[in-house]
Amino acid sequence: IARAELGAHAAYSGITMRTWFHPRGQVDLAMLRQMHAPDHGPFFVRTAAISVECTHNIAGGAVLPIEDL
Repeated sequence: IARAELGAHAAYSGITMRTWFHPRGQVDLAMLRQMHAPDHGPFFVRTAAISVECTHNIAGGAVLPIEDL
């Protein structure tokens, strides 16, 4: 989403994104918990959704086990 679609998410819907890195594209729950931002007031962007992209194509990652999702 971040690499292939570039800024389309912002242009079409006005949303922003934060990304994380894992060498094999796996979900890092500790990192997600750290990045999660509930409503902290008008000067912070709150987390409204989390999207997990399968990175087996471009990033050389692996198919994510359904248990991890």
